Amino acid sequence: VVPIGEESILKGLRQVVPGEFYAAATRPPAVYRGNPFQIEVGLVHGGVAPVHRITRDALVEMLEESDARTLRQFLINTFNGMGPDGADKILAAAKVGTRVSPGRLKPANIDHLHHALKEVNLSEGQTMNVLRYANRAPLQFQAGGCAITQTVMSTNWRSYGLSQSRNSLPSGPVTVMVHIASVWVPFTNESKEAVASYPEIQKELRLALQSVGRKLGMYLRRRMKVRHEGQRRNIFLRYIGEVATAVSRVNSADRDKLYEQLLEVAKKRTAEADVKLNDRGKAITDEDFGDNVIIVPPEEAGLGTGG
Repeated sequence: VVPIGEESILKGLRQVVPGEFYAAATRPPAVYRGNPFQIEVGLVHGGVAPVHRITRDALVEMLEESDARTLRQFLINTFNGMGPDGADKILAAAKVGTRVSPGRLKPANIDHLHHALKEVNLSEGQTMNVLRYANRAPLQFQAGGCAITQTVMSTNWRSYGLSQSRNSLPSGPVTVMVHIASVWVPFTNESKEAVASYPEIQKELRLALQSVGRKLGMYLRRRMKVRHEGQRRNIFLRYIGEVATAVSRVNSADRDKLYEQLLEVAKKRTAEADVKLNDRGKAITDEDFGDNVIIVPPEEAGLGTGG
């Protein structure tokens, strides 16, 4: 049994999947029916989709080199994770027909398509993207019949800050990578595209998913708290000047000195807004996300600094 390793998982996901939070977990080796196996999980949350960063020149080059028969097929095949719904949103915003050939787009239509790629919010209605691997080989088909997908769907992701309907994948810009390493992977059939549902395997899958889920939940709660405190501070700052002026008129106090004192109190009360997270998620003084976590600064993840 040769696992990929948590560091390699984080490094690989960081290069391929854009995001703001990365976590990985490796379970200890276990056994099913006498066969050893090991489960590894990587998780990515947030970030800006690659389509938002594409330049017009790069788009033109992709359109010219594409062998897709329709523009809709081009979008689905070219941009990983977009899906049919995302492609339809892009085409509707660009006001371009779905069956138009990519190589026959006029310059004006290319401009509209490029603008739509950069402006349309693809995260709305987006569901978790599950990447399945067995002995480092990707499993691309029969996702519904795979123990990996079934365990991901049965995990309660609401506990970790994600929206999820019953018996379905959670919503949001989330990617989960699951790898099973074994001397004998129990596939459902000869095509080797889905892992069989053995209780021992599903247990290890669930524990690994819960491990990265807890780290994600801690991060999302911390981020929400920082955002909330920042909003509180903005409200304080909005009225501190008026309060200082009114008080100084009543008791003839020094308005500027009173303003500075009130400002200092506001900063202390909302000190949480000044918390910064380092790239390992360990800069927080009172909370630790654990090992094998990467947190990307908002400006690097393409998220901006606003709430």
